[in-house]
Parts: sequence; structure tokens; C-alpha cells
Amino acid sequence: SHPCLQSFTHGGQAEMNTAKSSTRTVSGKMSRRGFLATSSATILGALTWTPTRAVGDSVSTMLGQTPTDPFTDYDALGLARLIRTKELSQAELVEIVIRRIDALDPVLNFMTTRAFERARAKAGTIAINSRFAGVPILMKDMIDVGGIRRTDGSRLFADRVPEKNVAYVDGIEKAGLNILGMTNVPEFANGAVTSNDLFGATHNPWNLAYSAFTSSGGSAAVVGSGVLPMAHGTDGAGSCRLPASATGVLGMKPSRFRMRSGEANGGHDRAKTNQVLSRTVRDSAALFDLTEDKSSRLGPPIGFVGGPSKRRLRVGLVLDAPGLVGTEPEVMEAQKNAAMLFESLGHQVTEIKYPVDSEAFFEGYSAFAAGKLAGLKAVVCKRQTSPGFRVAFAFCGNLRGACRGRFSRNGDRWPGLSGNAPGGLRSHLHRPRRLAYARQPRDRSQARRSGTA
Repeated sequence: SHPCLQSFTHGGQAEMNTAKSSTRTVSGKMSRRGFLATSSATILGALTWTPTRAVGDSVSTMLGQTPTDPFTDYDALGLARLIRTKELSQAELVEIVIRRIDALDPVLNFMTTRAFERARAKAGTIAINSRFAGVPILMKDMIDVGGIRRTDGSRLFADRVPEKNVAYVDGIEKAGLNILGMTNVPEFANGAVTSNDLFGATHNPWNLAYSAFTSSGGSAAVVGSGVLPMAHGTDGAGSCRLPASATGVLGMKPSRFRMRSGEANGGHDRAKTNQVLSRTVRDSAALFDLTEDKSSRLGPPIGFVGGPSKRRLRVGLVLDAPGLVGTEPEVMEAQKNAAMLFESLGHQVTEIKYPVDSEAFFEGYSAFAAGKLAGLKAVVCKRQTSPGFRVAFAFCGNLRGACRGRFSRNGDRWPGLSGNAPGGLRSHLHRPRRLAYARQPRDRSQARRSGTA
């Protein structure tokens, strides 16, 4: 149980500490149980829970005397079983999750749009023989859900409401999930932390002084705090996997073109795919099966993965990535633990040098990101008469140059993060802040006064 929800459920820290004494097998390799115990303890040690925005307050002070919630230990499939056996109704579960949101969203800031009345109206109408039987879910604010505002974290789209679902969302609802609202993102998914001028920064549930990382950070905070066992995310360059690594949950990126379309035109984004962040593997596997495009060009569908494959893998282990960021000791230890777990399962693990040219990667990614901003430029051009959009118009005037400022290096500086690399980068990756490029003041003196220089 997450410490943020100790007033909702019982804790499990004692069992975790006890398990630390038996983390390795006789052969010296890492067992599955030992991996989970050691990695969990490492995360908790590195990301000590800070229960307040201002040091000194307690969790009970911050959350108030919240009634006990006995359902936080269930994953989504477990909750669906309770609904089918009539131990819990769809409407009751919606209200339980709304209560969790009311308690924790003011602290973590993971939501952009609430659709509670929509969810309440659907509760009781969802087929209980569906896979998830009416369990609530939150969607990342970068996908079209009919009738629910989609902002992409930007003032440009603060009032945009799609008329209908995209195919992926149809799959979500057909699976029996009840959509409660949207989660926070960086503006247009750009930047290393989940923060924007419209809604502010999302905080990491394990330590409020840190962010939940990249663009699915709002959903990661939802799952990491125990508000829901599963929340939607998208991943183009790590945005399901990186926030998951920062919040202690599961994130994965399916192959491109593997899933149902998440785009209004029925096509597929060149980089990103849709999937969920979850507390359990089985939840992720079940929803993957139900939202997979069974007619994908990639070949036969994967379907439901109910157990391990007999195939043995060759795994390359990279412990250092020169030119990108330094590797923190806690991360290094977690990687080594994962490698030992792979070996204990019969896979071959070989330590290798990082095979990517970092300079070429940043140059290529800047060009790719510039192309994706073409549609944004068209929107801004139509609205440039408004003073609030003049900055954005100027920003989009030279797309490639703007993106190079965000994503590539200039000597030892990382302009998009306003910090020195690599030493200062870690704090920028994790600490929530208003990023320098979000709304640049007109002159440097104004920038210095407003704290964005």
C-alpha cells in the first residue's frame, strides 16, 4: 500500500522489510520475489515520502480524516470480479474513486478535466460480463473522448471538446471501463516533466518535491498513489515507461501500428502508441488484448498474454549512456537487479556499450519534433491577433530552430531545460517547474524578473 493512502488501507512496509533478508538465490542470482523486494526497497529509500508541500505537515493533516477504503489493494480485474459477484456495484466504485480523487488531486495535481457526471450516468449500464465490468479509468489528456475536453496541456485548446471517440477509446469502453476524466500532460507532450501553464505541475506521489517525469506523468501519479489501479497513457519516446519508472508502476509501449487507432483520422501517429500504466501485469495484458488492432499490418495479433513465453532472449545491459545523462546509484542497482532476474529466468544478459550516437539522436529528434509542430503553427497563425498567442506565434516561426532549442544541446547547456548537463539535468528531469520555453517573456530582463531565465 502506498504511504499516501495509509489512511485508506493497511500498510505493507513490514513485509517488504522482512523480505529484504532473502533477496538472492543460493546460486547468487536474483529470484523473482527477491527482485520485487529489493527494487521496492531501493525505490522507497531513494524517493523518501515527503507528505507535504511545506515540510512539517503530516499525511493525516494534508488529507484529513479520510474514511477507510478497503478496495485499494485490488487491481482492475479484481475490482471487476467484485462487481460481477455483486460485492460492489459500478455506482459505488465510481463514488469511491471520486472520493480518492477529491482527497489526492489537490495534493498531486494529476487531473485536467473531470467527467464525473458522465461516469455516474454510465454506471449501472455497463455489461458486467465485459472484461472490466464498469471499473473506472482516467485517460491521458491527449486523446479524443467524445464529449470530454481535450487540451493537450495547452491554452490553445483550453475549450476544445471532441465530438466522438477515436477507435482506441471505443475499445476502452467496449472492454467495460468507465471514463472519469483526463490526466495532466506537458504542453503537447514536450518537455521532461509533466507541467504546463494551464494546469501547473503534477507531483510524484512518493515525494512531492519531484515530478512524475514525462508526458504520461498525470496517469503515473494516479496509479502510483493508488487512486486507480490502471490509467491510460501514450508513449512515443518513453512517456509510459519513464513515468512508470519514477512512480513504481508498470508501463509499456506496444509496437507502432499494433493498437487500435488513437487518431481522429483513423490513422496512426508515427511515434506514439496507446496503452495503460498499471499496478499489475495482468491488467495491462488484458486491456492490451481488448484494444489491439486484430487486423494490424504487423501480422497475426498477439492476443492475451497469460504467462511467460518459452522463448529465451539475448538481453543487452547498458549501465552508462555517455552524452545523455549520468546514471544515479539507485538506478544502477535496480538495473543490475533486473539483469539478475533475467538470468534467473534463463535469459542471456550481456553488458554492452550504449549503441546510439547521442549527437545524431538529438539532431534527428529535433527534426522529427519540428515536423510534428506544423499543425500547431497553423492553429497559432489563425489566432495571432490575440496578445496571449503572440508569443506562441513567434515561437513557431522557426520550427526547426525552436525544436533544436528544446531537444538538443548547445555546448554544455540544455536550453529546453534551462540547466547544465549532465549535473543539473537530474533535478530538471524530476523537479516540477514551469519550463523556460512554455511562454517566453519578450525580453531577457523580464525573463529574469519572472524567474524563467
